[in-house]
Amino acid sequence: MTDQEIQEWLSIGLKFHGHLCGGMPLGFRAGILALERLGVSREPDSELIALVETGEYHLAGCWVDGIMLATGCTYGKGNIHKLFWGKWALTLVDKRTSRAIRASMRPEAMERALEGPFLKQRLAGVLPSNVPQDIAQEQFDGIVAASDEGLFTIGEPFKFQWSPPPTTFQVMRCESCGELTVLRHMRVSDEGKRVCVGCARSAFDYPTDLALTRGPEHHQWPFPPNSH
Repeated sequence: MTDQEIQEWLSIGLKFHGHLCGGMPLGFRAGILALERLGVSREPDSELIALVETGEYHLAGCWVDGIMLATGCTYGKGNIHKLFWGKWALTLVDKRTSRAIRASMRPEAMERALEGPFLKQRLAGVLPSNVPQDIAQEQFDGIVAASDEGLFTIGEPFKFQWSPPPTTFQVMRCESCGELTVLRHMRVSDEGKRVCVGCARSAFDYPTDLALTRGPEHHQWPFPPNSH
């Protein structure tokens, strides 16, 4: 992307995301870097897959919105997946060539952000949209201007075969609430009924039981370096 295109996309991202912060532009920068190093363009369909290692209810979760913005991998198209590892890293997979690349935040870059005034405001309970404009803008502009090397570690492209289960058309009615449910998401209740997730438990049993909504057979995610 040219500098002008990056600014245009970031402007769209701010409208979509809703507030100035550091997480969204960080994810955007990571996504752009991964696209460039993998030699691919923003995805209009579903030929790229984004595997993001963040979880939920933690700092800088806004990272994922930036990745969607940059890569075109979206939850609506089903080609972005959270791994719930609580880390700021992205593996971008090109299904057409079975190649992938992983980019991760440098620990020192995230540690600096934790010491910055924006996150200190957040730690004090201030909502992102209520952080003083000058503080939020300074962090945003600093991330946009920083070098790739100062923010990220990125590996070399590696072979990775994406092999999700086939699309299913098998559905049935939940024997408790009666709502139509995809069969592979059904559970068996204590009474032996085939029920939806919502009726099987009082609390939604994700992500462990659902295994990212694809069943336990789908644990094929690439692991970070040196984790084996």
